[in-house]
Amino acid sequence: MKSGQSAIASVTMSIYQGSNASGTLLSSSVLSNASFCAQVGNCGSYGFHTFAFGPAISLLQNTTYFISLTSPAVDTQSLAYFIKNDTYFISNQAGIAIVPSPAAFNVIVTPPPPPGIPEPKTLVMLATGTALLWVRMRSKAAKEKAMQGESNLCNAAI
Repeated sequence: MKSGQSAIASVTMSIYQGSNASGTLLSSSVLSNASFCAQVGNCGSYGFHTFAFGPAISLLQNTTYFISLTSPAVDTQSLAYFIKNDTYFISNQAGIAIVPSPAAFNVIVTPPPPPGIPEPKTLVMLATGTALLWVRMRSKAAKEKAMQGESNLCNAAI
């Protein structure tokens, strides 16, 4: 992360239990601009920043967590904060990555539907096609019956 040359706002990292920020807030870590800049030689250059949570947060396996990084900074180039990242990880206090990571970043996993169960759209299309075919057949049968009735009337009139 880096800050704009005139940034003064703080940056907050929050961890929630759940899949979004409406989940249970477990902890937040706030870096003032002074603390943010003290972690790197030049605030305007990209560098790693530590958000320390105290007391320690116990993260459980098979539990979903949501991590947000926010700032009340104005969305102006010189006043904002910027994130640039090739890799990221969650680490312990010594900076050693926790493997496997207890949180996923920008990953949305949607399981495929179980095999053998058609999508609702497919069922609707099938039902609509069947209904239209039935209506057409009934209409054709009614026309043929009407034509046959007219033919009988013509024969009777002769």
